[in-house]
Amino acid sequence: MKIKIAQLIRILSLPAILALLLLVLLVNHRPFIFSGPDFSVSAVWIVVLPLLAYPLSLVGRQRGVGSREEQRSLAFGLTLAGHTGALLYGIVQNVSAELRAIYWTYFLSILLLFLFNKLLHIRASAHSASVAGTLVLALRFFGAAWILPCAVLAAVVAWASLCLQRHSVQELLLGASCGVISFACSVLIAHPI
Repeated sequence: MKIKIAQLIRILSLPAILALLLLVLLVNHRPFIFSGPDFSVSAVWIVVLPLLAYPLSLVGRQRGVGSREEQRSLAFGLTLAGHTGALLYGIVQNVSAELRAIYWTYFLSILLLFLFNKLLHIRASAHSASVAGTLVLALRFFGAAWILPCAVLAAVVAWASLCLQRHSVQELLLGASCGVISFACSVLIAHPI
């Protein structure tokens, strides 16, 4: 039962799902952040494209090709493409500073994860980076009242990752650091002092 709960938590806290939740909360409570098609375009780049990795890898597995590691690589590649597309859209369309901060946070996070996981061969949890990045963005937009719910969510997701032995504590902390550092840098880029 514990394993099933941990698996469900990991699915519900997929990076793209949390990004969608953040976008929906923002469009409902901070609609001034979005102009014209910004919400829809953001959802396609940040949510839909990364989520395509799962059905695409399932098709590969049904044909007898593809492993869990290949699914992760596909998800990583599609996430990188999606976050790059969102950032380029934001630059070309001159979106609001708040939306630029979101795009920069996700883009810088995936770059840091690429640096650690692919270039330095030091495992950093992409799941943890996304959770941390999304949660600090939520705190930025919705204030201190969200500290406790965000902390609880982060702890529950960390527990699920540890329970399923997907990551070590070090990998979770390094991933979370990537998300938080990316947010801090994005604020400086999107809101220069």
